[in-house]
Amino acid sequence: MMNNVSLSSFNLWAFISFSVLAFPCFSADILDSPNTLRILNNIDERRGKMTAEGISAAKSLNKEGDKAYLQQDYRKAYRAYYNSYPNYPNAYAYIMAGDTSWRMLISYNKAMTSEQHCQLNNKYFPHDLDQDISQTYEVGLALAVKDKEIKLMESSIYKRAIESHRCLRKLYYFYKSQPSDVCIDVNNIQTCLGKPLIE
Repeated sequence: MMNNVSLSSFNLWAFISFSVLAFPCFSADILDSPNTLRILNNIDERRGKMTAEGISAAKSLNKEGDKAYLQQDYRKAYRAYYNSYPNYPNAYAYIMAGDTSWRMLISYNKAMTSEQHCQLNNKYFPHDLDQDISQTYEVGLALAVKDKEIKLMESSIYKRAIESHRCLRKLYYFYKSQPSDVCIDVNNIQTCLGKPLIE
């Protein structure tokens, strides 16, 4: 596997793996995802081109996301966190986007009529879950370590995001082994998320 990874990928992998030793709350299993490594490498390449205006815009979008999140407008919150990435990729936005995307799905699911027997089946769920958490939670958790964001890493948001990530990963492995016509119990997703990360 390592033969197919660039030297910069290997160095990034080594750096984060070493950093894991200093932060026991960090989930080492996030390093297994090629998606996560690809995004982290892209961030590394783009960081040199970032501007002070971009950093300011990212912070502003995160605040906008927080405001919408507190109002439980998860669609608006997700859009703000997601739009924060290109301005300045930051751990907080990736973590919050991961949490928000699934809260958005749960809200949508609750709003649907109960006439539909199965509102979410297993045909695409494992793939979608894997893609989402490897491109949000896993990037955010790793990026916090890489950027040495100690304040974030010591926060309840970060620690609870790790718990949610681990729980969602377990759901992924469970549903990956199930037939495609199995109905997804969204209560399991809600259990993984727990209460809102910010209140």
